[in-house]
Amino acid sequence: MARIKENLVVQQKKITAVEKRKTEKSQKKYAKLVQAEAEAEKAQRKQKRLREIDDWRKESSKRGRTMDKDDNMTRTVNSPLSGREVLSWKRL
Repeated sequence: MARIKENLVVQQKKITAVEKRKTEKSQKKYAKLVQAEAEAEKAQRKQKRLREIDDWRKESSKRGRTMDKDDNMTRTVNSPLSGREVLSWKRL
C-alpha cells in the first residue's frame, strides 16, 4: 500500500510540474506579444515625432529660418552690400 501511495504522490508531482511549465510557457508567450506591441507603438511615436520635426523644419525654412549643425537658429537676410548675410541666435 505504501508503494502505491508513493507512486500516486510521484505522479501528482509530475502532473503539477507539467501544468506549471504549461502556464509559464503561455505567460511567457503573452509577455512577448505585449512587449512586441509596446515596441511597435514606440516606433510609431518616434516616426511621428520625426515627421513632425521634418515638417517644422520645412515650414521654418519657408519662413526664412533654418537650423544649422550647432543647433543655432539662423535667419537669412538680404543685404545690398554683401549679397546674402546670415545672422544667428543661440537657442535658450
